Amino acid sequence: MPKVLTLTVRGRDQMGRGPARRLRKQGLVPGVLYGGRGSFPIALEGKALVRLLQQGGERALLELQWEDRGPEEKRLAVLQEIQRHPISDLLLHVDFHEIKPDEPLHAEVEVVPVGTPAGIAAGGMLETVTREVRIQCLPRDLPEALTVDVSHLGVGESLFAGELPLPAGVRLLSPPTQVLFTVVAPEQGEEVAEAAAPTEPELVRERKETEGEEESS
Repeated sequence: MPKVLTLTVRGRDQMGRGPARRLRKQGLVPGVLYGGRGSFPIALEGKALVRLLQQGGERALLELQWEDRGPEEKRLAVLQEIQRHPISDLLLHVDFHEIKPDEPLHAEVEVVPVGTPAGIAAGGMLETVTREVRIQCLPRDLPEALTVDVSHLGVGESLFAGELPLPAGVRLLSPPTQVLFTVVAPEQGEEVAEAAAPTEPELVRERKETEGEEESS
């Protein structure tokens, strides 16, 4: 089973902007745990969550422990959404989704290439087309990442999601024909790099209001 990180949370009764501001002044972040048993408003220490994210990333399995309900109250969950301040990047609101140890979950997992493609010697360039694939597995079988050997790829050749070696208990949900990596000719690599270069800054779109955004005002 992948590493499970423990996060202490507490229940909260008051909702809205005022209570959310008071929580943040105490170093706490408002949040909600969603799942089969309903939704539960919670609060947690922002610094503690930041430390866990640095350890396991945003896809880590979390064991939520209620400090105000006794040590037996534990919930296995994954991070669903984080809302941050657009300028200070401070945590404003966090959503979790409860999962059960014996029920399959769907997750996005990073794909990491291993080896040097044969096409590099001919002047080619390895291009990453898709960084993640969607999989299904039990929580205990969730891999931190999937690795795949790309050393056999020549210029003009690609590696597809269906070619990924999957651990036991893991099923691919992404289309097997989805391209993950390809080795392009030198001139194609330059064109891709030029096309990817930003020409002008984009305007930030106004996000649809959610409970967390209302609380962050």
